[in-house]
Amino acid sequence: MVIEYWIEHETRLFEMDCSLAIRKIQTAKDMKQVKLASQVYAPHAVRYLQHTLSEYKRMCSMAENKMEELGQAQIKHLESSKSKEEFLKEIGRLKYNDWQNLRGEYAHIYRKLDRMAESLIYKKFDTK
Repeated sequence: MVIEYWIEHETRLFEMDCSLAIRKIQTAKDMKQVKLASQVYAPHAVRYLQHTLSEYKRMCSMAENKMEELGQAQIKHLESSKSKEEFLKEIGRLKYNDWQNLRGEYAHIYRKLDRMAESLIYKKFDTK
């Protein structure tokens, strides 16, 4: 009885932390902020069932969508590059500063953005 109440209490606290993380993710301006906001500590009592909690799933989905949205905005910004050198400099800066936050959990987004950038550079500068 007491253990069940304790687990229920820990679960509610964890879901509240996830809700707070969702709000932080929504207002995040860069990928590092999203990554930091989405790293919510799950107590031992909750860790085995965190993937079944709707608030946790929502937070993970929101973080992934925000990462994708920020990446798309960066690719759109790259389209305004005037020269190949400027493009390569900017893509290098993005990979070093922002896209490194995609490594690990969001590696599929990193690969997608990298392919989009490669495709863009060939379309824009190598079609002569």
